[in-house]
Amino acid sequence: MPMVPKALLVFGVILLTAACSRPESQAQQASVAHLEAALKILEEARGDSDVAVKALDDYLVEHREEILQAKAKGIVALEGLSPEEQQKFRDASLESTRLIRERMGTILKTFREPDRILERIKQFH
Repeated sequence: MPMVPKALLVFGVILLTAACSRPESQAQQASVAHLEAALKILEEARGDSDVAVKALDDYLVEHREEILQAKAKGIVALEGLSPEEQQKFRDASLESTRLIRERMGTILKTFREPDRILERIKQFH
């Protein structure tokens, strides 16, 4: 099993807690779409940290309101769940994004400054 950087795993957990056709699912779907967009940006940057950071920053500016709305909806939806339901949701969410996170972890290894890129990716949630 490939090693996923700890910061990326933490990002995944945070992303997914902000996120199902239940309100929490809708927030999660929006968050996953933004995570997939970040993955595409990294793939297109082809290891160039400066290109990746600029593209991620541009995306964050363009989609900031959507990202904030998804986060707020997810937080509100999760507050309505019991602790057991919250944990089940987190577990299912992690599993549903496992391949994206693994791919992102692999791609991040091609960059000289992965921490600089992760700073931006954390803002996607």
